[in-house]
This record gives sequence, C-alpha cells and structure tokens, in this order.
Amino acid sequence: MLSFSALGICYSGANFLAQPNVVLTQTSFAVFTELHGVTKRIGTFFVSCIASIYALMLSLLSLQFYYRFIAVTSPTTLSSRFSLRTLPIYTVLIFLNAASWGLVSYYLNGPTLEKDLDLAPVLKSLYCLAPNSYAYIGIKYFTLTSSNQRVFLASGFLLILTPIALLMSLFSMLLYFGLGTYSSLKRKAMSQKNKDMQNQLLRTLVIQTVIPFCFMILPVGCMYLIPIIGWDIGASANLIAALVAIYPCFEPLVAMYCIKCFRMRIIGIITCRRHKNAQVSAIT
Repeated sequence: MLSFSALGICYSGANFLAQPNVVLTQTSFAVFTELHGVTKRIGTFFVSCIASIYALMLSLLSLQFYYRFIAVTSPTTLSSRFSLRTLPIYTVLIFLNAASWGLVSYYLNGPTLEKDLDLAPVLKSLYCLAPNSYAYIGIKYFTLTSSNQRVFLASGFLLILTPIALLMSLFSMLLYFGLGTYSSLKRKAMSQKNKDMQNQLLRTLVIQTVIPFCFMILPVGCMYLIPIIGWDIGASANLIAALVAIYPCFEPLVAMYCIKCFRMRIIGIITCRRHKNAQVSAIT
C-alpha cells in the first residue's frame, strides 16, 4: 500500500510537470506535451516516461487486488506468497512491464515524418502550436489518399496489439480478483459488528474496482480505438488525459468515505469533535 501511494504521488508529479494532452484524428492519435526550453527528444522522453509510470500503476494495481484476494480467500498462504523471497519476482515483473511500455513508446511510437504531417495541422488549429513547440508519442493507423479515403497501415495495428492485450488482461484480473474477494466475503459467517465492517469493505471493493476501469482502462482504450472508428472529437480528447491524471486522487478517497471508522475520524478532525469531547470530560 505504501509503494502504491508513493507511486501515485510520483505519477501525479510527472503529469503535473509534463502536462500531457491527447489529440485524436481520423487516422492516428498522439499524446503530446509542449516544449518549454527542452529539445523534442527530451520532450518525447518525458511523455514516454509518463507511459511507463502509467504501466507501473496498472501493474501495482493488479498486484494490490491479488494481495486482497489472497488475504481473504487463503490467508494462511499470504506470508509465503508475499515475502522477502517473492519480492524480487514481483519487482522484476512490474518493472519489466513498465520498461516495455516506455521503450515501445519512445522507440516505436515516437515522432516520424508521416505522423508530423498528420498531426501538425490539427495541433495548429486546436492549440495554435507550431511543429517545433511540442513533442509526442502516438500511433498512425491509416494514410489518406487524394480522395480522402483511409488506407490501412499494418504497422499501426501491430503496435496496439500489446497495449490492448495488457489492458484487457488487467481488467480481467481486476474483475476476477474483485469478484473472488467479494464472493468469499459474502460466504463468511460472522457477527453483526463484523458483518457491518464486511459490508463497508464490500462497498469499498466494488467502487475500487469500478474507478480504475473508468479512469485508467476505459479512457486509454478509447484513445486507441477512436481513431480506428474514424471519429473526430477535437479538443474533447483532452478529457482522456484529465481522467487518467486524476485517478490517484480518487483511490484513497474511496476507503476514507466508505469505511465508517475512517470517515468518522476524518470528520472528527475537521470539526474538532475529539477536542470538544475532551474539554467536556475535563469540565465534568
């Protein structure tokens, strides 16, 4: 949990520094950032780093759900599955996934002449950006003929197979571990007090399963698929970047609101309720 929170801070900081935006055309998509005193290569590196941190967040998220699943369904094996001996394995797998996203983004999805010609008019009309004032990563799916007909590019579709497969795998894992944890908690017999806590945890689990899908998986999936469909949504594509950027803000709020003891403690701090109670008890 601590590592996930720390990474969330790094993720938010990287988004704040790079301020990535998304542009979608009928033939391609791109995640771009404005250049402020840096070269295009460094700007492309920054955007690729954000893609890498995004993959790192997804990996840790799936590991977090797996941890909850084991803690509920098989608590006796938790210490063996999450120990100092297994830590290097999880670390290597997580960083390999993140590194692959970053390297593919930088070397395979980086700027090309064809992408420049495709994106330059759009970025000029929507954001008044000259070609030398931004850096980007993106994928081009089609080329346009003189009659404005789209011609299929096999290379573009090959490049999206890996990220789409990873997103679908992650969603499947979240769904499987989430439903498994939910059903296991539902089957357990317990006292009324524990049942109330169970209901709070179940509600938290459901919301924490929905939020990553709505803020991390669905927007990026739409970013990959909308150009294939051929929709032109203009500056509205920035909603994708906004949703992905604000996800770390919502993750801790779910538990703080849904779990009563957390909620009451926070309300007590805000309203100074504990301080008032202490004063009353001292007077009486």
